[in-house]
Amino acid sequence: MKSFDKIAVKRLKVIRTITVLALILIFPFMAEFTFRAFSKNSDDLIKPHPFLLWKFAPDMSDRELKFGSSTCRIDTNSEGLRNEKVDSARNERSFRILCVGDETTLGAGVKQSDTWAKLLQNLIRTRFHFFITEVINAGGIGYSSLQGVELVKEYCARYKPEIIVVAFLHNDYALELKPDSGRIPETPSARRIAGILYNSRIYLYLRNLFYGSIGSPGNLSDEYRVNARVSPGQFRENLEKIASIARSNGAAVIYLNLQPRLADKEPAVYRKILRDVAEKNGLFLDVSQDFAKNQQLYLPGGIIPNEEGHKLIAGRMFELVSYANLMPRQKNMPQGQMQNRFPPDADNANKPNAEKQSGVPEGKSAGGVETKPREKGIQQKSDEPGKPGNPPGSDDFYF
Repeated sequence: MKSFDKIAVKRLKVIRTITVLALILIFPFMAEFTFRAFSKNSDDLIKPHPFLLWKFAPDMSDRELKFGSSTCRIDTNSEGLRNEKVDSARNERSFRILCVGDETTLGAGVKQSDTWAKLLQNLIRTRFHFFITEVINAGGIGYSSLQGVELVKEYCARYKPEIIVVAFLHNDYALELKPDSGRIPETPSARRIAGILYNSRIYLYLRNLFYGSIGSPGNLSDEYRVNARVSPGQFRENLEKIASIARSNGAAVIYLNLQPRLADKEPAVYRKILRDVAEKNGLFLDVSQDFAKNQQLYLPGGIIPNEEGHKLIAGRMFELVSYANLMPRQKNMPQGQMQNRFPPDADNANKPNAEKQSGVPEGKSAGGVETKPREKGIQQKSDEPGKPGNPPGSDDFYF
């Protein structure tokens, strides 16, 4: 009888252990199911993201976005980008530019139709009719170059752009409690775990409870914000990593230097790194002096561009794409003749060389903004189509 009791006790212990383990394993799923069933869906414009930290909610329509003292209406596609839907499939006429950057690239404070990415798309479509041109706006509020690396990893492989425009700086040297590299998982296992957690409503609820909601300034005192979000060394590494990803996918890179230095807050080393990396890995478009000389290009607050500022950026970018041999060739076009670029016509025959090349009157940019001759910029010689290079007569333009 005693041996029977011992066996029964052992069985009871095993059953209890199995029950406890089952409850431990099942409880999170039951809790998540209950939480989803009885909690309302979040209506936030910005959602947590495991690798980007935050991202716009997908499929938004006519939502109000506030940035500083400015507001605008925003739509997003299924990817959470301020852009129309982009199919991953391409054809021989596809020409794509991927734009990664911060709130300036996003176009905070202006209508979607007035962002420099959209204006650039319109300029290229008007001039180069043969191609199905898509300029993909992957800018985001507060994004740094490390988030840019994540964007390029994802969208370069998916959309296979011919050109990647990189526009980061101000958010990289901003001070926070910890750097971005300490917040974005790097190893495959850590990324898998983060992907699972960020799909849990309970985790996100607890995370917001303790750390504040994504996109809010929080209550952290400035005395605790002692680390640059991206250090100068990491900034260089991120920009070079983007160039490496671009090369592996056959894309050219344009590094964009936007607004001028903001008083004494900006360490000069970041802009020096930006130029240095651009010289070695791509092309450099500098519009900072245009903004420094004209405060009318800014929204109130003097930090991000208004409609005229976006028009200037788009016009200068269009000139660079046109002059630097970045447009692909049309199929079956004779060697040495640029496809659909600067088609010959009688009106162009007697124009000055720079005007003949661009189709834009001297003293005007493609965006309709007054320009002046500039000192020579970065000159990368190439006679191959689709490779960076400066055509004859372009020396008066600073890229």
